Amino acid sequence: MELAYKKFPRKKWYILLDDDTYMVQPSLKALLGHLDAEYPYYLGNAVGDYRGRFAHGGSAIILSQAAMRVLYTDNPWTAMEGHMESLSAIWGDRLIARALIRVGVFLDERFSHLFSGEAPQLSKIRADRFCSPILSFHGLATRPNMLQTGKHFQEAEKPVLWSQLWDIYDAPSPWRHGVASPKREGWDHVGRPDEAVDVISGVSDSDHCAEKCTIGSKVCLAWTWDASLKKCYISPWMIVGEEATGRTTGINAERVKRLEDGC
Repeated sequence: MELAYKKFPRKKWYILLDDDTYMVQPSLKALLGHLDAEYPYYLGNAVGDYRGRFAHGGSAIILSQAAMRVLYTDNPWTAMEGHMESLSAIWGDRLIARALIRVGVFLDERFSHLFSGEAPQLSKIRADRFCSPILSFHGLATRPNMLQTGKHFQEAEKPVLWSQLWDIYDAPSPWRHGVASPKREGWDHVGRPDEAVDVISGVSDSDHCAEKCTIGSKVCLAWTWDASLKKCYISPWMIVGEEATGRTTGINAERVKRLEDGC
């Protein structure tokens, strides 16, 4: 970071990202075009807990000219402390946050929903970001994955929305065809569950799982039923998804249609 700032001290924006991260250029330019680089912006995908919030490095970190100036020109001793900490620090992205906090620059979480920490097919499309642009993808660790992502997005001329991932990857869009809760065998629209996913045991078939999403939940966007475990996963997000043997999945089409109509 310091080398970049010293070599290019007059740039408006500085972006840090991993080598398995892809940035959607039109979405990125649309965001930065609405922000003033003379304000100390620190932007990214917020992670962490009460002990400290920081921007996830894999999702990309954006710093304005003013933020870099405050750290490296106005407070060089703070930057030096960061260098010393880096010798034993585990997470570089959290180390950046600690240095910025010392000089009064904090992560602006208003923009966190624009960054994704997953690959496009696994990015969690939630209700609160359905109509928002998406700036980045992470986890493209192999050459074919990065090349495929580039082919899908390199020709984009306008900001890409989260909801448009379905069309870009030719995923079925049942909410546009009046299908209440279509099934897809051998696929998964939920992905890796966390504490936000409701896991229900003892569900006998996929029909009952679909009902628990469309009727029994106010927040469900997607459901997946595991035939071997007899478990039903009710999720507040949906993903384009990937093949999953022994699983049946579906979308809460009615709710998704309301979200799309509101864009």
